Amino acid sequence: MALIIEDGSGVPGANSYVTVEEIKTYNNARGTSLPSTDEDIEKLAVQAFDYVESFRSQYQGTKTNPQYPQCWPRTGVVIDGYYEVPSNAIPQELKDASCQATGDAAEQDLMPTQGPAVVKEKVDVLEVQYAEPTQTGGMNPEPAFPKVDSKLEPLFNTGGSGYRVQVIRG
Repeated sequence: MALIIEDGSGVPGANSYVTVEEIKTYNNARGTSLPSTDEDIEKLAVQAFDYVESFRSQYQGTKTNPQYPQCWPRTGVVIDGYYEVPSNAIPQELKDASCQATGDAAEQDLMPTQGPAVVKEKVDVLEVQYAEPTQTGGMNPEPAFPKVDSKLEPLFNTGGSGYRVQVIRG
């Protein structure tokens, strides 16, 4: 399997925003262990691509071409209030998030199937015990990936705080 890299031009069939070399460089600089083969890294990179794509509704702007299946490239994206991302570019923040997510995927499933956790199971006379619901309201909270999320945050609609302040002076 080879990665098909989205470079901002709307590459058909793209399944990553970063190359294996970019992933290795990013993760090596942070001491993150990756699989030893490029093929295994590519599999994790596709999982990371799926993860960053799952934030589709949170990204600023609109897809440059609505016929592209992937979320990027986009128009109308402004980072930190002053840097407008060109509509034919993949922002470094997205590339860094993809590299980080690939490293995280080597340790943990980025998007696990949710369901109640079985904490005890007895075969004879069939007995099953489920975990208590968590404070978040679910049986199993979704895993958190704060390093990935912090890289993606500048690309989101709200700028991360959930609030926008607009001053109108008359």
